[in-house]
Amino acid sequence: MGMRKTNWKVYEKAEEEEFRLFLEISKKIIWNQQPPQHWRTKKKKPGRPPAYDWKGLVILLLLKMFYRLKFREITSFAKGFPGLREQLELKKTPSRSTLQRTMKKLDKAWLRTANEAIVDEFKERIPPVYSERSER
Repeated sequence: MGMRKTNWKVYEKAEEEEFRLFLEISKKIIWNQQPPQHWRTKKKKPGRPPAYDWKGLVILLLLKMFYRLKFREITSFAKGFPGLREQLELKKTPSRSTLQRTMKKLDKAWLRTANEAIVDEFKERIPPVYSERSER
């Protein structure tokens, strides 16, 4: 009986491709969505304007859910990758509490609809992952 041997290069390449594909699909779908209900996108009342674009915040939250990260972890992840912030059009990294407030404020039905659209397209385009076995 042979032992299963993991080909780490293939695994890591698949992980990178999965992340890239998830970002690409999420951005395409979220950028074409209307803002969630009750989301203040324009300054209608006196006060400070929104500090972050809702689209970037939503995609960070989707990444958090997709990879099952904690709020602190997704914040650190975004801080560590300035290119991610640029892709999401965020001028700075939102804090953990900003992401928590955003999650509470999001309409769950809207989020469910967006997530289903992302998952459906992701399933259609997911790259094949090859597993290799070495036999002794």
